[in-house]
Amino acid sequence: MIKKENIKLWVIVFLLLVIIINFIWVFFSSPLKVEIVPVKFIIGDRLGFDVNSSELTYGIILKGNSGVRKLIIENNYSFPVIVRLYVSSEISDYIYSENNLIIDKNEQIKLPVILRVPNDIEYGNYTGKIRVEFRKYKGEKFNR
Repeated sequence: MIKKENIKLWVIVFLLLVIIINFIWVFFSSPLKVEIVPVKFIIGDRLGFDVNSSELTYGIILKGNSGVRKLIIENNYSFPVIVRLYVSSEISDYIYSENNLIIDKNEQIKLPVILRVPNDIEYGNYTGKIRVEFRKYKGEKFNR
């Protein structure tokens, strides 16, 4: 027969293990850094430019056209990082970019972010965000 004290002890040990495993998972899966980049564009009947450097703004663009802006990504860490981009749902059908980039230590890249506008899009202002996550690269040795 199992004593109640033994059951309580096993429950406590089990709960402690769950908490420790959860902590380890959260600690090692959390990004090193997260940046949020606002994205804006206007669908209009003429072209217009916007040279704002703090966000990705494409200005006024015609239906059926495309535009490119460059996102500057810097790795200021002393080890390689993997950079993942997540585009918000409001603009995800129109924004395209390379993803899961491995960037060497102290390296800077200019990542093209392409806006492709379909012919059947409505006129108006469109806004969204790109979430840029930096994580420690845990793959094989990185040489470029």
